Amino acid sequence: MYTAELDSFIDRLRADVGECDWVEFKTNNSDPEEIGQYISALSNAAALAEQESAFAVLTESAERPRDW
Repeated sequence: MYTAELDSFIDRLRADVGECDWVEFKTNNSDPEEIGQYISALSNAAALAEQESAFAVLTESAERPRDW
């Protein structure tokens, strides 16, 4: 996915859904086990909410871009 497309997709997620049981915005997380737990929990939450997908938006930045 190109940067502009990715930015647009993330903007749509933030505007249409925001953070919920199956969409999470996280910063400064490099622990593979914790990331795996997040993905598993998001997947389960999406299934319970009858959603086709779950989304984890991860960034390395210490500052949250665009007021996340």
